[in-house]
Amino acid sequence: MIRKVIALILVVSCAGILLAQDNPEKDLLANAIKVYASISPDEDIKTRLRKQELAIRKVDEILAHYSGTDTGLELLSTDKFGKFDAKRLREQYLKELITFNLKTCESTPSFTCLGFLSLDNGNKQCQNPKEFSQFLTASNNFQNAYRIFRSQGDAKKYELGVLSAYRQCANRAPNDFSKDFINSRLVNILLDNGEESRAVGITQNMTTKLFKIIAAADIRVTQGKYGYATYKTILENAESLNKMTDRESALLILTNKLFEVGLNPFSQEANDLGVQFVLQPNSYFSEKKMGMHGKCNSQEEYLSELAMDHLFHAVRGAKDIIRFGLVMGNPGWVSPSQTATYTNTVMEVFHRANSCSNYNVDSILYFIKTDPEVAGNLRGYQLEKGVGEKDGVDFFLKTLTTDQIIDYQKHRTGVVEATEKMFKSTGQLELFMQPRYWKDFMYPFYGKYGQFSIFKVFVDAAEVCNASSKLFQEIRGGEYEDEAVTYFISSPNISVDKKYICGDADLDLLLN
Repeated sequence: MIRKVIALILVVSCAGILLAQDNPEKDLLANAIKVYASISPDEDIKTRLRKQELAIRKVDEILAHYSGTDTGLELLSTDKFGKFDAKRLREQYLKELITFNLKTCESTPSFTCLGFLSLDNGNKQCQNPKEFSQFLTASNNFQNAYRIFRSQGDAKKYELGVLSAYRQCANRAPNDFSKDFINSRLVNILLDNGEESRAVGITQNMTTKLFKIIAAADIRVTQGKYGYATYKTILENAESLNKMTDRESALLILTNKLFEVGLNPFSQEANDLGVQFVLQPNSYFSEKKMGMHGKCNSQEEYLSELAMDHLFHAVRGAKDIIRFGLVMGNPGWVSPSQTATYTNTVMEVFHRANSCSNYNVDSILYFIKTDPEVAGNLRGYQLEKGVGEKDGVDFFLKTLTTDQIIDYQKHRTGVVEATEKMFKSTGQLELFMQPRYWKDFMYPFYGKYGQFSIFKVFVDAAEVCNASSKLFQEIRGGEYEDEAVTYFISSPNISVDKKYICGDADLDLLLN
């Protein structure tokens, strides 16, 4: 009898072990629910965070390894299982994590605090997203947060906060494209963190083929296997994408990855191996900038972002900028056989980047050549604030030195004069004088506020003739005239005892 009882106990025990082995996702979920249920508002914040983190990691393990089970599918599709609300858990964890760390930052500021500021800003962008640009800004903030945590040796400590922010943001996306975009950025974080299997799992659950292709390239990059041959193979697969914007997006991002791994799609080596990066001319995108096709959709905004990435890679060191026929100089690393392709392609990339009105690409291109860090900051600022005059002027005044602003202004004036001459020679001067072109060319100093601001910059730099020209040609008779005169005569940089000569006064009297 005793032997039978012992045998029965062993059978039940083995059955329990086999059940746990056959359904590990249920065991993980049970543990997550148990930890979640033990969280009390009376506990100190560190204990609550530790318990929340443990529960979330159990859920993430189910999603990463058992997403095909009934439990995994329900969590994946609803973020819930019965009364267990994983979404609410993540939201509470992220809120308390950010609040706790930002509070401690007030008394003990550190570089890590900037990571939590970025995490908080990204989370706010995804609270109620309505525009695709909000997902772009949010993702950039999440990436910044992770880079900062990693640079401080805190990647493992705070990775769950970044991953939870990404998952929350993806769950709030209004469509599959936006959701898969956020998840594709999450894949990069996971790969960077050495979690290839989880990255593969997320990729497999994507419904947007474009992002599956991109994730495959990311995985190859991580494995150190992304070269010209892989580039060509993945690109051939991307040709099956139905939408033109998706095909071009794939072409741009796959090419950008070549740059990122130190390969050059315009080199002689690439040419010899049959790599031909060519973006076909498409008037649709230049017309888009002129407002002929309405507002950009999510795919077009994403394409615009990829084009901006490409310009940062391809334009550094170029002597000039392509704009209405102005020729861009060879930057030096383009093979002779590829020079014409490079020039034409950059022009087409420019149209894509410039098409959605998120950016004033001319200003960013200028700083890509002269100060790439400023270019990156200006790009981020325009994405968040737009290309309005006051925001742009305020960015320049706060970020740049007086000399940088003056050099930029003189460069843009030179481009305007050259382009005006070209339009005049073709009998199209009226087209050139349209306000949209002027705003693009002279951003951000194109309106009354901008002209007054650049006038003050000239005064501060003691460039009396340029300041005087602005005053008499642009400001006189307007709302800033009195303030401009006062600023001029009260400036310590202007000598009241010195006679400034800025031209031929007698000839001006004769002509005018």
